[in-house]
Amino acid sequence: MREDLEAEIAELRQEYRGLTRLREAEAGVVVSGALPFEASSEGHETIADIFEIDLTVPRDYPTVLPWVRETSGRICEAYDHIFT
Repeated sequence: MREDLEAEIAELRQEYRGLTRLREAEAGVVVSGALPFEASSEGHETIADIFEIDLTVPRDYPTVLPWVRETSGRICEAYDHIFT
């Protein structure tokens, strides 16, 4: 793993302590674990939850952006909410 990428992943894992697993994969480096989520908007109830994720950092990063996949099946695969 490149030193600069290793430093960025270490910083990410320091901030989000639930991301406990790290492995090399064909697509790149995969950081896995629990990621807390919170969203709020004036006049609406705050939503707070934790999702199990795989965050894949591609070998071509930062030219190619990382992608995230929820791994515990809580978000239906048919849910069409993809930022392109």
